[in-house]
Amino acid sequence: MYKYNYLEEMKNDIIFYCQDNGIDIKSYKEEPDKLADELWDIDCITGNGMCGYTEPHECAQFLTYNLELAREALEEFGVEKIPRDKDLYKYLDTSIRCYLLNQAVYELVDEEEE
Repeated sequence: MYKYNYLEEMKNDIIFYCQDNGIDIKSYKEEPDKLADELWDIDCITGNGMCGYTEPHECAQFLTYNLELAREALEEFGVEKIPRDKDLYKYLDTSIRCYLLNQAVYELVDEEEE
C-alpha cells in the first residue's frame, strides 16, 4: 500500500477543477484566500459540499498513513469528539482536505508565478 499525499492530490484536484470551470489560478495572485473561500464547499476539492465526495473504503486507504495529519486537522478545527452520526473515514478525509486547502491554494498560486 502506498502513502496517499493529500496535499499533492488536492493541488491536482484544484488544477483540474479550475481548468474545467474557466478559473485562472494566476488571477488570484494577490488574493489566494479568495480562491480558497470559493473552493471550500466544492465537493471534489474538500468533500465539504455534501460531506464526502470520496467513498468510505477509499478514505480508509488514504488515511492509512495519514493519521497524524488527521489529528492535526482535528486539533486545528477544535474537534475533541467526532460526532457519532458521521462516517468516521469520510469525516476525517474531509477534515484533512479542509485543513490543507489554504496551503494547497497558496502553493499553486506561488507555482503559477514561477
